[in-house]
Amino acid sequence: MRITDFARRLGVSVDTVRRLERQRILSPLRDWAGHRRYSQTDLERAEHHIFRTWAIARRASERRRDSVQGGGSDVEGRDRGL
Repeated sequence: MRITDFARRLGVSVDTVRRLERQRILSPLRDWAGHRRYSQTDLERAEHHIFRTWAIARRASERRRDSVQGGGSDVEGRDRGL
């Protein structure tokens, strides 16, 4: 599939797809005119990377929020043993 379709299916911009390629997370084939062509495997690899990156960022955000709120306890005030 072409880069615009690939980006749309991932829910990201074309620039993000190009960044993933620069980071060597994706390595699409090129057609005779030099246009990128992405496979289902590329889509699965990108989805995995984006989900993993999102999960890491979410955990980091939660840790920052917890440290600002006093850390060590959850929403209900129970000690989490941190």
